[in-house]
Amino acid sequence: MPPSPAIAREGFLRKWNGRSVAELSEYVRTKMPPDTPGRLSEQETVDSIAHIFATSNIPAGDTELPTDLKTLEGFVIELQRK
Repeated sequence: MPPSPAIAREGFLRKWNGRSVAELSEYVRTKMPPDTPGRLSEQETVDSIAHIFATSNIPAGDTELPTDLKTLEGFVIELQRK
């Protein structure tokens, strides 16, 4: 199995800082899981992103992440400096 990229915490946040959740969704959908990429459904993709965010201590919103890419374009990942 190929090595897995950083998908949470500081390394993840640095790589994805300033990028939209739609971009991340497209990446997750086409690259994960590493041994069988492209098999996740839209719901599995946003569920994976929600897990990535929770592991990275990104606060949850009031609603579930939508699966619609157009809507996800409106959400931007921002690194919070301490």
